[in-house]
Amino acid sequence: MANNVYDAALVMMPPWEPKIAPLGLAYIAEHLKSNGLKVKIIDFNLRLYKQSDERKRIFWNISNINFMPLPEITARMSSLFKKEIDGLTDELISCNAGVIGFSVNITSIGLAGKISSIIKQKDSSKIVVFGGTGCFWQNDRDSIAREDLASIDAFVIGEGEEAFTKIVESRGELINQLSCVLSKEQGFQNRVMPCHISDINSLSFPKFADFDLNSYLDKHVPMLISRGCIGGCVYCIDRLMCGKYRARDAESIIEEMQYHINYNKINDFAFNDLICNGDLRQLEKLCDLIIASGLKVVWNSYAMIRKDMTKDLFDKMHKAGCTRLCYGIESASDDVLKRMNKFYLSDDAKRIVQLTHDAGINTAFNVIVGFPGETMEDFEETISFIVDNHASINEITNISSFAVMQNSVLGKDTEKFGIIIPENKDLNYFVDNRGLDLNGRIKRVYKTVFTSVMLGIKNVIVNVPSYNISSDNNLVMMINLPPARVDMPCLGLLKMHNKLNIANVKKIIRDSNIELFRMVNEDEKRLWLTENYFSWLKPEFLLKEYSHLSDVFFQYINDIVSSGAGRIYFFINKENWMLSCKISNYLKKIRPDLLLFYNQDSSEEFIAMDDIDFCKIKPFVESFERKEIKDKQPLKYDLLDLSLYEDLCLPIDLIK
Repeated sequence: MANNVYDAALVMMPPWEPKIAPLGLAYIAEHLKSNGLKVKIIDFNLRLYKQSDERKRIFWNISNINFMPLPEITARMSSLFKKEIDGLTDELISCNAGVIGFSVNITSIGLAGKISSIIKQKDSSKIVVFGGTGCFWQNDRDSIAREDLASIDAFVIGEGEEAFTKIVESRGELINQLSCVLSKEQGFQNRVMPCHISDINSLSFPKFADFDLNSYLDKHVPMLISRGCIGGCVYCIDRLMCGKYRARDAESIIEEMQYHINYNKINDFAFNDLICNGDLRQLEKLCDLIIASGLKVVWNSYAMIRKDMTKDLFDKMHKAGCTRLCYGIESASDDVLKRMNKFYLSDDAKRIVQLTHDAGINTAFNVIVGFPGETMEDFEETISFIVDNHASINEITNISSFAVMQNSVLGKDTEKFGIIIPENKDLNYFVDNRGLDLNGRIKRVYKTVFTSVMLGIKNVIVNVPSYNISSDNNLVMMINLPPARVDMPCLGLLKMHNKLNIANVKKIIRDSNIELFRMVNEDEKRLWLTENYFSWLKPEFLLKEYSHLSDVFFQYINDIVSSGAGRIYFFINKENWMLSCKISNYLKKIRPDLLLFYNQDSSEEFIAMDDIDFCKIKPFVESFERKEIKDKQPLKYDLLDLSLYEDLCLPIDLIK
């Protein structure tokens, strides 16, 4: 066999987060090699990401693409990356691989279809096979344009190591004989049984010889210690795709870790299992072996809440290198958990979160709001859970508006779960039997994000359907947050008002300090006394001790978001800097398009959040005008309601 001839080529398709090497593709590559086959691997997802500027990288931001129409993703990426796609197809043709396999997900399957068509136009002899999560469901496969479908020879449904290897070995001759493969020759109408390999210990673990592990954003080696799930959540499709739970032998996991330490010089592992604690005996044995072997490893994983986990097990996990666990808690309402078909109650979740934290393991979990039938009381139980346990929570990884998965148990019987789909609307717009609609679910997502930000809990992903609020980047809203004097307007806002007047900028002034003072009850107004200013530097204290004030803040800030202003300017001083940073962080989570600015007097020691656009006064003003501002102007109060202030005094600008 010539050196430049491959039996197969494997391509990881974009877009997908390029944090770690694609584990599924690596497993298939290793299985091909273990059967004596030569394989070329191209992580086209990582390649495109690395070659893209910030503008093009929007496709790798889950907040941007989660609910972007799939045809739009395909069309825009096909156009923007035409040159790179042509280069990929030429590379695949020139490597002389007889079979080309594309690993696809729901967002990438349409683009893979376009690329397949180009390949077939250049060389019709190539056998093109699709695999991955994007192939599993018919409605996902329907995302491929009809004219591109003819370029695909087969879809592998389920775990692809054995099936794809047989296709490559036979150069496509066995496609019609494999029970887990949909074939073009049969019009993709043949009945299939998804492949779930019963003995996963028979598979060679990925060695990543053809991957540059240092090129990925996170420096973890991805691993699997199991496949499948023991859960039965009615909304979940992952457990249906991944099959019943199958655990690897602890000894083989140790062997894999030892290999990566020796050859890849990495001892940091990310378990990509749906749950790492499906078999507690296996998990404990693995920990025992790591401890006994003296391996210096660290690892993190997803897990489920299990009532039978003990303090001793968590302590052992930490000693064996576990640094982080992410739980799919979803809700803290027992009624909602029962309807979700979870195997635990909120008290169980609280105990497990506390045990995890006490063992020294970083604790994260996911939240889903708006599950069908969720009442406001149910939702507030989740908020209370976050507030009451925030000292034990390091991260809320996902905060999601409930979405109906068409192929889930719930999605196949929406009537049973009280789901009403409005006529001519997609599933995102469902209304439940209590009248909760998309707008209501989004407000609950925002309230959860607001709570986590105010408590200082890290949040990574916010999942809501596209919910566009038109904004005008030429309209500026100027904000002064509490605490401050309630007997006069903010001098800093008035001075900025003058500067923007000279620049002919449209603007709104919100003296949030006095507006909020007028909205709260009499007991809460004492927070505006000078001796209580320190309380505003501890937003978690405000959230716990003044729940009504928290609700007022939340409603008020969302009113600001709906104003249409594309730029928001915060006047910051030493009393309100923490609250301003928290609110900025919240705004960026729910409206990443907003441009946020701080005044020049807010020295950088006050700026606590990474994801805000910090800009001082001069460049902020100059973004609207080209001339210097020289003329001294009298202060103007035309955008303020002076009747709100107590015993009104007007500030005087003494600086010439």
